[in-house]
Amino acid sequence: MSGKNTSHDNIVRVVKLHKIGNRNREIVKITAVNEKTVSRLLQKWRRAGSGDNVPEHKHGGGRSLKIPSKTLRLLRRQLDLNPSITAKELKEKNPKLLRNVSVRTIQRNIQKRLEYSKVKARVKPLVAAKQRCCRVQFAKDHKDWDLVQWHKVLWTDEATFCVSENKGTKVWKSRTSSMCDPRLTVTSVKHPPYLMVWGSFGYGGTTGILSWLPPRLSKCFNY
Repeated sequence: MSGKNTSHDNIVRVVKLHKIGNRNREIVKITAVNEKTVSRLLQKWRRAGSGDNVPEHKHGGGRSLKIPSKTLRLLRRQLDLNPSITAKELKEKNPKLLRNVSVRTIQRNIQKRLEYSKVKARVKPLVAAKQRCCRVQFAKDHKDWDLVQWHKVLWTDEATFCVSENKGTKVWKSRTSSMCDPRLTVTSVKHPPYLMVWGSFGYGGTTGILSWLPPRLSKCFNY
């Protein structure tokens, strides 16, 4: 049985569920703890007097952790404040706590114990506060339009294709966080000087595709 499922929090849950009348099989479904483990924990609890005393989980032997739980909680706070920070920067930022810990060990603890993963930051268009207000106001002004009015609307959009590849920024993402979190995104300019393509559609169908390339790049690509 892994120590994760028999942590102190899960042990407390097992005892509380037993106190309110849940059977062992029901406790297994709720807590995902093995049925034999549930029985063993409840036996320890009964031997302790069946009071408020909760049996502590005994960890196995072996070497002590290079990064204690207290230090790991500090790293979690720093990752939440700055998800783009690297393991090397964490080591340099905490010289006393991580002096004898390698960068690879820091990465492994972040991934396995904190359950963070290194992902590519999502590119989010840079929208000013005034633009946000205008979009909300547009939605309010047109929320009661009927189909006849929407048939007269032409929707247009454009996309920019960069000539060079952009590898982007990588950030630390926890299992519960969303990729739409502003801390996990990087802003981008909507109109860089590269090939731009326009298109539109409405009730009557779609239009043709229009493209534009900056003059300074036209000669390079014989456009």
